Amino acid sequence: MEAMEAMEAVEVVENVESVAKNEPAAVYDIHYENATYQAAVCHRCGAKMFPAELLEAHMDRHQLKDMFLESELKKLQYAMNRMR
Repeated sequence: MEAMEAMEAVEVVENVESVAKNEPAAVYDIHYENATYQAAVCHRCGAKMFPAELLEAHMDRHQLKDMFLESELKKLQYAMNRMR
């Protein structure tokens, strides 16, 4: 049962990520010493980063984490199936 819930959670995360990639990146203004800088906002975790080019690398790290969690989930599912 728990493995099924975890699998559904992974699917929901993938759906949210695909929706977030289709939307334009949110822009956040950072005001520092009479200057305004444009920062990008991550749709998944809300992190703000400047310069905005760092958002792509940040999203890659989200994807790597998802891939790692998915591989761990598959290992657990395999172990649970063997216990039956």
